[in-house]
Amino acid sequence: MDKIDILSREEFVKQLITITENISKNKKSTSFAISGIWGSGKSFVLDMFEEKLSQIQSEETATDKYFIIRYNCWEYDYYDEPLVAIVATMLDTIEKKTQILHGEKGEKIKGVLKAVGATLFSMANGAIKNSTGIDLGEAYNIVNSGITAGKERYEKANDYDKYFSFKKALKSLHEVLNEISEEYTVVFLIDELDRCLPEYAIKVLERLHHLIEETQNVVNVISIDKTQLQKSIHHIFGFENTEEYLKKFIQFTVSLNLGTVSEKITDKYSDYISLFDKNLIQFDDSIEEFMQAIFQNIDVREQERLIHRATVAHNILFTEAKDYSFMCLELLIIVVNTCYKSTIYPCENLKKFNSLMEGDKKLPPFSTLLDKKFKSLPHVEETIIGTSGGRRYVFTSERSLYATIFVIWYAVVLNNGHSMGVAIAVKDAKINEQLNKNAKELKRFADIIKLIK
Repeated sequence: MDKIDILSREEFVKQLITITENISKNKKSTSFAISGIWGSGKSFVLDMFEEKLSQIQSEETATDKYFIIRYNCWEYDYYDEPLVAIVATMLDTIEKKTQILHGEKGEKIKGVLKAVGATLFSMANGAIKNSTGIDLGEAYNIVNSGITAGKERYEKANDYDKYFSFKKALKSLHEVLNEISEEYTVVFLIDELDRCLPEYAIKVLERLHHLIEETQNVVNVISIDKTQLQKSIHHIFGFENTEEYLKKFIQFTVSLNLGTVSEKITDKYSDYISLFDKNLIQFDDSIEEFMQAIFQNIDVREQERLIHRATVAHNILFTEAKDYSFMCLELLIIVVNTCYKSTIYPCENLKKFNSLMEGDKKLPPFSTLLDKKFKSLPHVEETIIGTSGGRRYVFTSERSLYATIFVIWYAVVLNNGHSMGVAIAVKDAKINEQLNKNAKELKRFADIIKLIK
């Protein structure tokens, strides 16, 4: 499910590739950020970016052009020193990608990294032991058993001692990165920084900055919510001009918006859609168009929560199959209730889409589609016989998804006590009976969805 691109991110990823390719040509070391709010799909974008970048070959060697290191900060934030995790991630990358950094040079680089890792780990272990009384010495035996050639080289060059200074460790990492960057553009993909404690997130940025200070051909791509990060900086340091402070770590920022919901949304939420029977009423309209509109400007994580709540409520309430218009109304109810905190209802003259909003009269984005669809519905207008002088509208096509949505929705409104002096129906009496039953059951759905968080 997570691998389906429902927000049309391919073009954005192409732009990231173009930026990285241009940086690589100049062999400069640069840090830039992908900034998007929580839930905008930054990790998904990094996944796509990593996949596309790993397929690019060097024109000179016909081998991989990029040495990509995916660093999930949140997975390792229990280490006080981020460089421990960075070194471990580099080693893991080398071990997994056997086609790169092989032979004597690769073994030496791995040996140096393991020796540096052992030292950094011992420093971290000392801090942990002092604060908790727990000795993690046994845990770093693996990283301590570096390749002999690399370890001997490291000891000779740096007067090795397992408690040597942080500065020497950093210098050795610079040397390793420069050796790797002779053959590859090194790309660090920094993910989940937003989930770390603010102090740790700042420390990660500082370490990444130190790593590229004396190296070439290294690119840091940092996934952040810039607004939240600036708030953290202000809270920790009291800086008013947080933008200026961030320039030390990030040269430029590429903004990631909420994206455009694509027709692949039905693939992503296929489990929920499978609860409904498309053959009960066979519509001419696509549910993709409706779902694209209803989830416009709603981030992916919020979408997933809404679908989960809708699934839970539906399974609690209903056992017999429902048609696709019922599904569309479920989604409309939960989106309106959760995201817009309002009651939406169709206007009696079928020419306008109205909303009762709390505070303002701004219509939700999906109202544009519903306006268009409702206005174009073919119908017959009849005068109701009697003293009320009301009107009756009969939709002439039962295969219209939006006609059935309107009939059910209008009945839900009436069930909520809004009398408009208008009757709405479809031509087929049997279908009309089912739609009115659906309206009563959707009222139950609307009531329970308020209780499920």
